[in-house]
Amino acid sequence: MKNLTRRPLALTVPVFIILGAIGMMGPFSSDAYLPAFPQIGRDLAAPSISIQLSLTAYTLGMAVGQLILGSLADRYGRRRILLSGAAITICASIIAATTNSSIQLIIGMALLGIAAAAGMISSRAVISDLSEGIQAIRAFSIYGLIVGIAPMLGPLGGALLIWAGGWRTIFYAFAIIGVVLFVCVYLWVSESLPPDKRQIGGLTTVLTNARLVLVDPVFTLHTLILCSSIGAMFAYISASSFVAQNVLNLSVTENSVMFGVNALGTFVSGAISAQLARTVKGRKLIRSAVTIQVIGAVTLLLSIQNATTNAPLLLAGMFLIASSLGMLFGPASALAVVNQRDRAGVAFAVLGASQFFFAAISTPLVGLSGDHSATSMVIVIIAFTLITVIAFQASRKSSRTIEKELT
Repeated sequence: MKNLTRRPLALTVPVFIILGAIGMMGPFSSDAYLPAFPQIGRDLAAPSISIQLSLTAYTLGMAVGQLILGSLADRYGRRRILLSGAAITICASIIAATTNSSIQLIIGMALLGIAAAAGMISSRAVISDLSEGIQAIRAFSIYGLIVGIAPMLGPLGGALLIWAGGWRTIFYAFAIIGVVLFVCVYLWVSESLPPDKRQIGGLTTVLTNARLVLVDPVFTLHTLILCSSIGAMFAYISASSFVAQNVLNLSVTENSVMFGVNALGTFVSGAISAQLARTVKGRKLIRSAVTIQVIGAVTLLLSIQNATTNAPLLLAGMFLIASSLGMLFGPASALAVVNQRDRAGVAFAVLGASQFFFAAISTPLVGLSGDHSATSMVIVIIAFTLITVIAFQASRKSSRTIEKELT
């Protein structure tokens, strides 16, 4: 790879679209092949647990990949990691598309997870390099908005590709997307991190940077605000199908409509957040999002006594929980890294890995009350909402400094 540091990079609309498309590949890659699980299992003569392990491998690849690649992005620059991620996407997709065993599929998905981690870390780091203050809040809000489309497009895109040519077509499509992204980055995305601002050193430097990130209360508290909100969101996502079909007696189609409406709520609230960021301070946007989350949690609590009878309350509560994250993502991400611009790669690595950690905690907890009850989902959402509120209140001490940084 030559010519890696060409003209100065600016956060233009074409560059932002490329970065958003790269960020979308994380959730899109996992969601697009989920509808193919039964067909993959039959074709590979593999038990369902083996196919499900491929998703686990993907998630682990993303989590571990972020922790490793974040420091590499600070040391070698963002563009190398972006190009490497696209190249790994191409290779991993071909491995998965040509597999004849579940083991090979698991390996391919683990590599895809690492590739997605490279894209998510580097794309957000580029945005952090090229924006600050109100512009950063708005940029991250729009970025979250673009990435938030992926969960809506993934299952639909996967289903269409399965219909067009079977499940292997999904992975061939991933490979083609990888080629397109590689070319786009090579032609239009130059390096955003100057050599004089790169981190030098080995493991000791990485650990030092991670410690400096973690001891920063601005980072830790806003990361906790975002991650606990994601924990509440994943509690809803993990339980929504069971609650909709087994508790509310909705059909599969009605369940899909419910999920689509809530996803639209996340999208619209993200768009509102991006627009308001022009004139409203980030702290106020976070306060509004946290308020919506609290109202959603209270609404769910009121519905828990008789979920079937109180179906409108239950549906409204889930909608509010989903919508609150759309408004929260942009300002919380921007505020978290205010003091970590020189270590943005490591900061976003810790932020990203923490999100998966909270999601991993949330997902199994919602099943404790069984498949025919909404109780566990509601309790888990309330617990994470309480953490969000406590973290937000604790962050008030540093709010004055933060607002000075963002004006």
